[in-house]
Amino acid sequence: MARKRQQGLTLVEVMVAQVVLALGLLGAAGLQLRSVQGADSARMVSQGAFIAHGMLERTRSARGFDGRDQAGFQRQVEAFAGASGRGVLRAQGVLLSWSDERGGAGERSIELGASR
Repeated sequence: MARKRQQGLTLVEVMVAQVVLALGLLGAAGLQLRSVQGADSARMVSQGAFIAHGMLERTRSARGFDGRDQAGFQRQVEAFAGASGRGVLRAQGVLLSWSDERGGAGERSIELGASR
């Protein structure tokens, strides 16, 4: 009896290959999303540190701060982080906090102390 040669893929094989490919692409999309979230979170931390350090240097050079400095710092923080941003000037340093929900990290804060 002569054997028949196979001449192509069966429908089941094609469907299984498509499912495997779809799962791989879905995983790659998830990794891309986490990468973008991490980059955004890192950008926020970097920008927050820059703002906090700038205000700390300003208070050092002025040898203190007043209510206008506090209000200006709060406006700068809100422009950077939105309504969730909070900036506090203290005698011992600067505290900046914000909600990092987009980055998946929850509440983030940066505290810089004044060295005298």
